[in-house]
Amino acid sequence: MKIFGLDFTSAPGPKKPITAAVCDLKEDLLCVHEVMKINSFAAFESFLRLPGPWVAALDFPFGLPQKLLSNLVWPETWVDYISLLSLMDKTQFEQTLIHYRENRPLGDKHHVRTTDKYAGACSPMMLQRVPLGKMFFQGAPRLLAAGVSILPCYPTDADRIVVEGYPALIVRKLIGKRSYKSDERNKQIPDKATARHDIVCGLRSPKLSNQYGVTAIELCLGVYTAKQWLWYSVRV
Repeated sequence: MKIFGLDFTSAPGPKKPITAAVCDLKEDLLCVHEVMKINSFAAFESFLRLPGPWVAALDFPFGLPQKLLSNLVWPETWVDYISLLSLMDKTQFEQTLIHYRENRPLGDKHHVRTTDKYAGACSPMMLQRVPLGKMFFQGAPRLLAAGVSILPCYPTDADRIVVEGYPALIVRKLIGKRSYKSDERNKQIPDKATARHDIVCGLRSPKLSNQYGVTAIELCLGVYTAKQWLWYSVRV
């Protein structure tokens, strides 16, 4: 089975592409063959149409919080509100979130999904620092347009399957709250290299065998998420 783990960005380009770990799963052995660079959204759309069967984990939120949908009086089913978003441009979507937050009390400006609560993840409404809202806007409509099976939002019979990956979940289980990366070269200290080494060792050990499921390590973590989903799905 072909498995991909993607490190997504809301503005791909040659300097900061979307990156994808290309892997094969044979029985319980996962082999990483290469890291693919995807420099544009057109290339990302082509990637999503690669012949199956394959499973891919992508590290951006596939959906929006129910509270936001209700308050904006948007459709509550995933396919309907993604179709609505497809009619907006990026500025319209971002301004909708900005104006919505302006009228909210402190502590209630960024809603989270139930899955975010369990994972300890940031709100998919965020536009700054961790721009998950921008990533959602650029990613989710393209998933729908590509005709892939989107779990659990919009499952179909397609043999190209995408799941939402959250590498931080696995990182926390392996190294706790230790930092393992930085976008600034002068902050790439030995402690971070040690943390990355510990992550790789943890992924190769049986430590996570009973658990569910940017850098090459993050891609492997995304791949691990896809692999664990596949492992459990064929046994249910």
